[in-house]
Amino acid sequence: MKLLITVILSCFVLPIVAQPPAARSYSQEFSVVTDNDAYLLQGSDRYYTNGLFLTYRKAYQKKADKLLREYQLAQTIFTPYYAQVFFAEEIDRSFCGYLFGKYSQTHFYANGQAFQWYASLGTIGTNSLAENLQNGIHKLEGLYSVIGWHYQVQEAFAVNTGFSYTPSAIVDNSGTVKLSPAVEAELGSVFINAKAGTYLCIGKFAKNSESVLYNAVVSTDKTAGKHRELFFYLFPQLIVQGYNATVQGNLFGNKSGTITKTPETFVFKQTIGLAFAKERWSSKLEAVLQTKECTTQFQGHAWGSLQFAYRFH
Repeated sequence: MKLLITVILSCFVLPIVAQPPAARSYSQEFSVVTDNDAYLLQGSDRYYTNGLFLTYRKAYQKKADKLLREYQLAQTIFTPYYAQVFFAEEIDRSFCGYLFGKYSQTHFYANGQAFQWYASLGTIGTNSLAENLQNGIHKLEGLYSVIGWHYQVQEAFAVNTGFSYTPSAIVDNSGTVKLSPAVEAELGSVFINAKAGTYLCIGKFAKNSESVLYNAVVSTDKTAGKHRELFFYLFPQLIVQGYNATVQGNLFGNKSGTITKTPETFVFKQTIGLAFAKERWSSKLEAVLQTKECTTQFQGHAWGSLQFAYRFH
């Protein structure tokens, strides 16, 4: 509990007190995002139980437009409702780890629109190291061992691609309320889906091409670092699932010896967040509530997400 409180406070207090005397352009950024259901202090350890995302991004100027290039290394871990499974019948959601590297480009246009595409390579199954990491952390913290990983989805090479499109945002006359729609689609051996949602932001925020909302504070413009952001946001999102390898296993391979499930076609996800950005530093603190991902899942799920980013030349 003390460690969690320290991490949360550091995400918002440290950036405020540790500032350089003058604003400058910072075209590069390194960010860490950590997801865990334990962050919501609800005593759960299930479903999407942990995620870690390490990202390096760099900004480029393309005439009147802005381009971001991102390189990411990430791992996500999924487990059933019960952390200790002795019979296959107890599994309501598949055991799965997903380890991958990802490259993405985001183009922010002068008219306020944005387009992003990405490609990723990775693995699901034992090579994802999910079982080793989860039980290693539990052992370090003096917690129980998770039992049932021998039922995890079959090991497989994972390749995926996707894109997202963001129209121009709608901002009220006071400049303190913003609506920013976003649509996404993914295609590959891991995820096949489509997503649509709209951000509602309230507070002090920058335009999308310079906002922490879209991880776009990095810039080659020396005046961009002068803006400050502190705002609350809601992001309701509808997800239509065609395929989900973390539930169904390898799209093309053998599924024998593992426990796989059938995904729900429609999933609703609600993100509640607080964002901060100032010169070199930015943070986001989120609570995410999501309906069931597969038909046999006992209930929906909620988790917390912490993001911390540092910018440099």
